[in-house]
Amino acid sequence: MKGRTVKSRIPFVFVYAAIIVAVLLTCALAACDDGHTHTLKHYAAVSPTCRNAGNIEYWECTDCGKFYSDAAATAEITEESTVLAATGAHEWDVWQTITAATCEQTGERSHMCVICGTVETETLTAAHTLTAREAVAATCGSDGRAAHYYCSRCGKYFADESATQELSYNEDIFIPRTSEHVWTEWTEAVTDCTHGGTRTRSCTVCGRVERDNVPPSGHSMTHHDRVDATCGANGTKEYWECGKCGLLFSDPLDNAEVSRAELIIQATQGHEFGDWSVINQPSCTQDGSRRRECGTCGHVQTETLNKLGHDTSFVEGKQATCEAAGNIAHYHCGRCGLNFQDEAGGTAIEDVTVAKLDHDMTHHAYEAATCTTEGNIEYWSCGLCGKNYTDEQGGEVAEETVIAPINHANKDHHQEVEASCTQDGNIEYYYCPDCGKYFDSDMAEIEQGATVISGGHALSYSQQVDATCGEEGMLEHWVCGRCGLLFSDANGENAVTAEDLAIPIDEDGHDLVNHKCSICGDIQPEEEYATVTLQYHPDYAGRVSYMGDAKGDSQIVVPAYYMSETGEYVEVTSIGPNAFKDYGGDVIVIPGTVTTIFANAFDGCTAAVVFEGPTNMTTLNNNAFENYAGSMVILPEGLKNIGRVGSGSDSTAVFLNCTNLTYVYIPVSVEFICGSCFYGCGGFTIYYEGTQAQYDAISKDNYYVGANYTEQMEVPRPEVLGTDS
Repeated sequence: MKGRTVKSRIPFVFVYAAIIVAVLLTCALAACDDGHTHTLKHYAAVSPTCRNAGNIEYWECTDCGKFYSDAAATAEITEESTVLAATGAHEWDVWQTITAATCEQTGERSHMCVICGTVETETLTAAHTLTAREAVAATCGSDGRAAHYYCSRCGKYFADESATQELSYNEDIFIPRTSEHVWTEWTEAVTDCTHGGTRTRSCTVCGRVERDNVPPSGHSMTHHDRVDATCGANGTKEYWECGKCGLLFSDPLDNAEVSRAELIIQATQGHEFGDWSVINQPSCTQDGSRRRECGTCGHVQTETLNKLGHDTSFVEGKQATCEAAGNIAHYHCGRCGLNFQDEAGGTAIEDVTVAKLDHDMTHHAYEAATCTTEGNIEYWSCGLCGKNYTDEQGGEVAEETVIAPINHANKDHHQEVEASCTQDGNIEYYYCPDCGKYFDSDMAEIEQGATVISGGHALSYSQQVDATCGEEGMLEHWVCGRCGLLFSDANGENAVTAEDLAIPIDEDGHDLVNHKCSICGDIQPEEEYATVTLQYHPDYAGRVSYMGDAKGDSQIVVPAYYMSETGEYVEVTSIGPNAFKDYGGDVIVIPGTVTTIFANAFDGCTAAVVFEGPTNMTTLNNNAFENYAGSMVILPEGLKNIGRVGSGSDSTAVFLNCTNLTYVYIPVSVEFICGSCFYGCGGFTIYYEGTQAQYDAISKDNYYVGANYTEQMEVPRPEVLGTDS
């Protein structure tokens, strides 16, 4: 049976011992076929058990050794037929649990055969106690959740009933409330002639109120002619009256509002009235009145005091929490104390309260603190208010739920013991008997093995350093940090000296950049590809010009250095004005040391111009290729600007009027191309070393104005005779 093991609690004892005890020691006598009388020994029947064989009842002749099934020895049988095989069927007692299974740990149970004492054990499968929870859709007023399974034993969440995929409640299950509201119909906006109103609608789920402004309706005027006053009665001036709001105006365009008192033309023999006295105070919704009396004739004059209207202010909606009730959005009148849906106070609201919510409690079981991790008391946390409580009903706030770590309070301190080349040592460290961990002197956790400082040579590897033209190198070796000895092997068996490891200086190991060694500074000028005549300007150190026959030399390689009259090398840094004017050879090679090319340096020149790289020149300007008559220019790696940045396009027409130009190679190092760089050129192709994206990133100031051109991307630098530095 899978998951079970069977073992015996008692030593193996054959049942034959019981059989021997049961044998009848009396013998029967019977006649034998060969003439002797049998001396029979009787064996009683013994039933087989789960583990041991039994036998039938039989008789054995002790003289001839034959077996019989009857006492008369008439039915002979074989010895094998007397044996009854073991049944193999145990009689088990009830299962007893040894170790109970949990969600993640298997358990074990056992039971014993009451006959032979054999014990069978069985593994109890680890399994979660899952409850399926259906999905709950989120609304505008409440959060939702995804469908999942919850284990009531360990409190974890899973995506399937097999508990193979654990979920996070906040990241995988929780669905925040939506912004989809269920609106009521719009309320009727209360407006007048000059004041707009507000209409509202509310969400039937969460109570949110949405407002919409409605414009004023405008006045509806009625004209009233002038009525002159008489001696006994007042008259009125000409006026216009709005039939909707009742306001009075002295003009038909409602520009000048007036009161009725202002319209009165006093009677020629008017009354002598006393002061006004209020009869009824006006309220938000009801008119009031006042009176005064003539002191001469007793005539009483009454006047209506217009209702005040509601003095409303907007109250924002407040969501209910598990700690306090909320309210829906509304307007509150500070005069009469009533609440309304609209700012004008047209629709009253009986109750604006949103009932207080229940706590959404999550239980946190007690967890003891360890050396490094915090524990916690048993408490309940509310997912709504975020507070912790000591009871599930939220009666008492738990101010502190964390149990601080014991922080290896019982740790043992071990002083540092230095290792030697012949004996191990140990670092200064601590050992905590509570958690069984080791720590260094700063209490950073380490493995036990990390406390040991191994003895023997403390070898560190030094890789081979090749010799250069300026200093010796050294072979790979190992050095002991304790005794300082040097070894040629990683095992520290072959000691050597520094002299043994030295690699002599390499006289030919120069690192040439533009024919100058970056290590020792030695200059090794190149051999010229053709015999040319170059002029070196003594007044301008480093400037050269071509002075030979324009039709004679097919190639010109300008050297990076030339020998001065004093026998010293001078770096070539500039190409003079008109230096290669009308040169008709095949190629001109410009070294990377050149930083400046003066105007018209290649005027009328038909040879291909190739710049070596890397170059010291950052900017190519000064109309250097103006009127160049050749077809190919290969610019050097390291060049940043073609034309001066920010100088204006007219002064930096580097390739002005190069009508034969067909091939221009631009390296990926270029960052700027000036305005009229290729003005007057036509039918050429720009070959760019980099990608289209890199090319598009170059700052270009309409360099193609006046030029017809094409572009090709990701073109490697071409190899031209004489251009390798």
